[in-house]
Amino acid sequence: MNFKKLILALSLLIAVHTSKAQDLFDVSLVPTTITDLPGAHSFAFGKWDGKWIIIGGRLNGLHGFQPPFGFPFNSANSQIYIIDPDFQQVWDTTTSNLSQELIDHVSSSAFEFVQRDSMLYIMGGYGYNTNLNSFITFPNLTAVNLSSLVNAVINQGDISPSFRQLTDSNLLVAGGHAAWMDSTCYLVFGHRFDGRYDKQDTTGFFVQEYTHQIRMFQINDDGVNLSLSNYATLTDTANFRRRDYNLIPQIFPDGSSGLTAFSGVFRENMNLPYFHPVNIHAGTYEVDTVFNQYLNHYDSGVMPIYDANFNAMHNVFFGGMAMYTYDTLTNTYPVDSLIPFVKTISRVTRWANGAVSEIKLPVEMPSLQGTNALFIPDPAIPLINNEIINLNLLPSGSVRAGFLLGGIESPLNNISDIDPSLTWAVSTLYEVYINKQSSTGLTSLGNEKISAQLTPNPASSETQLEIHFAHSGFLHAELRDITGRVIKVICHKKIGEGGHVFRIDLADLAPGMYAVNCELDGNYTSLKLIKD
Repeated sequence: MNFKKLILALSLLIAVHTSKAQDLFDVSLVPTTITDLPGAHSFAFGKWDGKWIIIGGRLNGLHGFQPPFGFPFNSANSQIYIIDPDFQQVWDTTTSNLSQELIDHVSSSAFEFVQRDSMLYIMGGYGYNTNLNSFITFPNLTAVNLSSLVNAVINQGDISPSFRQLTDSNLLVAGGHAAWMDSTCYLVFGHRFDGRYDKQDTTGFFVQEYTHQIRMFQINDDGVNLSLSNYATLTDTANFRRRDYNLIPQIFPDGSSGLTAFSGVFRENMNLPYFHPVNIHAGTYEVDTVFNQYLNHYDSGVMPIYDANFNAMHNVFFGGMAMYTYDTLTNTYPVDSLIPFVKTISRVTRWANGAVSEIKLPVEMPSLQGTNALFIPDPAIPLINNEIINLNLLPSGSVRAGFLLGGIESPLNNISDIDPSLTWAVSTLYEVYINKQSSTGLTSLGNEKISAQLTPNPASSETQLEIHFAHSGFLHAELRDITGRVIKVICHKKIGEGGHVFRIDLADLAPGMYAVNCELDGNYTSLKLIKD
């Protein structure tokens, strides 16, 4: 940790920040069935005229780990689906009348994609190339006119005029994400994977190269001519070796808009996820080495929510895979280095002072699912920058915030080494509801503040956290070290009004500085603790 990072870490440990987040919320899921809705994941997605467009992706579950089960041909999605969620109607058509180059690209998976007005731009992705008779990462950008495509599919017309394509080696990326920042497209992380996947291969049967980059460029498109320009890169071999992570639009404490890349896999020479998020600003980035994300490490549905009243950026992660879960009985984080499927729904919040906290929400996914799912905001919900839910404009009570579409479901946490074919693609659509000022412990406390202290402090073998408040609420308190790593969870449950005392055993801790972070219904307090 450099000197600047050390000063930031110390300042976050010492600072005491209390905010009254009257707009804090909880979430709930309601399953709904749409006849003929495909079970799919890892697809490119667009929206137009109240309809959803699914292109490519996979129709089976988790990929296998040895040929020919890695990415079987018959599970590649070669259809184009148009979905009307309001009238619960689905249309589809084959891609067979496109050129072979287009068929191969739009039938692959793990794309990066962005939409601008009616144009969906699909980049990279991994799939089968007919001409090469091999699996490759595609060097293509395919531009899709969603307006004409929706009309053609619904009316059983020719879809080929809706597609154009260019080739550029800078687009050889799969498993990353793409997003707009102003007029610039950011192609973030990912890897190039060529060949048929074989977990047991040691002879170079496939080639995998991580980009270690954020690639930035403009997409020039006049409706006929298609090109890329102003190409630039940011490279970081230590922190950008990631794929299958979550890239989420953000509003930072200074009010600027940007992106944050959360977690992802795998660290070099170890099959473990990353814990530190990467904040991406216009033309630059920073790695948050103070905060560690322990829950929801893999690509999953994510709902970004901003509370302007308290300058708080909330990110809700729905299931997926994770190295850690949370045990409510022992208040600990059990570790599983196999990165299993989880039901966890968590909230990572960046507060006004820059501190970041993570909390497991009381609700869980209905089963082991969420991996490669997509969160879609409800068109009636108020959004910031067309992507982030504006919490302050939501009414009190329960409101539908959006949907969870697709993804992978597993019958077991660790299915990879048993039989990946037992997993499947999710065809159930889930409505996601936000409940402000919920009765489940996330309620407003009016003008009350958290009153908390550590006694003794400094301490050698143990200290006590004394905390007082006027109303019952859901308390999450944890002990972290100078790097932001969670040492132990002190409390994670609903507690009654009045004073409470929690004993913290310090006997197994090295001397130094620590932080006790407490979050109660949006009140966030960080106390410095000195271990003798």
